[in-house]
Formats: sequence, structure tokens, C-alpha cells
Amino acid sequence: MAFNVEYLKSKVMDLRQTGADLAQTGADRARTLSNIAKLKAANLGEQETLRKAYTELGRLYFEKYGISTEPEFFSVCATIDEALAKIAINDAKIQELSAEAGDTVTAEDAAEAAPQEPAAPEAETAEEPADGGVDPLAGLDAFIDQANGEQPDDE
Repeated sequence: MAFNVEYLKSKVMDLRQTGADLAQTGADRARTLSNIAKLKAANLGEQETLRKAYTELGRLYFEKYGISTEPEFFSVCATIDEALAKIAINDAKIQELSAEAGDTVTAEDAAEAAPQEPAAPEAETAEEPADGGVDPLAGLDAFIDQANGEQPDDE
């Protein structure tokens, strides 16, 4: 039986070409996947930019119009006011607990740790609690009455 060298060389060349084609296809596929990943990352960045812009737009709207907003925005503004009131309550508790523990956590430290939000509108008739501090719930009843379209009790 004779050994055909030319036939073997042609098969090796065919395998080499097939390997090169597969390698090129793999490289093309990797480039495509890399480009897709870059575009998805860019989209995530743009979505974050949109989220920040929407947040800023909402913050500006709330600061400008607040409680005197149109009815379709009222529930969102009320949610913001409730959250701000809860933040104020938590800040007061933080100060109380820090004072009990002898820590030197100040209101500024607590505010830096908390997300930055505009301050809640305070009522003109804010009452001070017995301990001499500012009551974080002062004016909340008047706000709720105003939000419900009722007249405050002290008028």
C-alpha cells in the first residue's frame, strides 16, 4: 500500500483553512459580543443619566409648586412630605440615642449620612416639645388638613 503524500498535504491545508475560518468566525463573534456589551453599558449609563434628570426635575417641581400642585401630582407630593417628616423623626431619634450613648453625632452628621432632600415646609405655628427641642411633627396635622381640603383647627 502506497502512502499518498500529496493527498495528505491537501487534507492538512484544508484543515488549516477550516481552523483559520473558525478562528476568524470566533474573533468576529467575540468582537460583536464586545460591541454589544459596550452598547449595553452605554445604555445603562444613559439610563442613570435619565434617572438623575427625572429626580432633579421632580425635586425642582416639588420645591417650586409643593402643596399647591395640581391634583394628579398631589399624592406624590404628599408621599414626599411624609418621607421628609419620617426623616426628621429619625434624625431626632438619632440625636436622642447619641446623647444617651454619649456619642458626638450631630444633626449635621446625621444629615450627611441621609439622602439629600429638600426640607419639609414648616407650619407657622410650630410648637416646641417639653424637652425644648423642635418637634418634627409640628404642623403635620395642619398640613394633612390642608392636603385634605379642610381648614386648620386654629383658624
